[in-house]
Amino acid sequence: MKIGIKILGVVVLWLTSTIWLFSQQYTLTSPSGNISATINVEESISLSATLKGKDLFTLDNLAMEVAEDSKLFQVGKIKKEHRETIEAMYKPIVPIKTAEVSDKCNLLRLEFKKHAIEFRAYDEGIAYRFVGDLDKEVTVKGESMAINFADGTMVWFPEEESHFSHNERYYKHEKAESFSPGQFCSLSMLAVPNGVNVL
Repeated sequence: MKIGIKILGVVVLWLTSTIWLFSQQYTLTSPSGNISATINVEESISLSATLKGKDLFTLDNLAMEVAEDSKLFQVGKIKKEHRETIEAMYKPIVPIKTAEVSDKCNLLRLEFKKHAIEFRAYDEGIAYRFVGDLDKEVTVKGESMAINFADGTMVWFPEEESHFSHNERYYKHEKAESFSPGQFCSLSMLAVPNGVNVL
């Protein structure tokens, strides 16, 4: 009986250690502190965003696949975590309303075996990108991401019926959960979770 208890204890400890190694959570906030992102790294990568404590959306299954190496962007153990505050000014090549553009954000970079994923939190929104450790060009086969809005989110959706479009669509105003797989749009969609405009 005592032997059985000892073995069970070892199994429980080993399972707990395995979950700890492959399930990690990170928090990233904007410079003002109003926008917050929680990044979870498990078998896949997900991100949940809030504004002043209000739930906005969750991005699930962030992934990219290239033709030359199917395992290049595979999720695994994180080798390194890098954080940085960026404050820079740029002069746009194409004239816009302002002579200079401000790039001010907090950055989180998570490095895996062959690649990294980089998140940036601005006062106006959140961005992410994949970074490959490459010395040659590759062909991107696909990039996936599933977005889930907070309950009750209303959406302005300029639905298309064909990939050939004049980009003059009627914007449907419906709840996000009313849309089904296969529906798509070519113009920007506007979602309003908890009274916040999200493009």
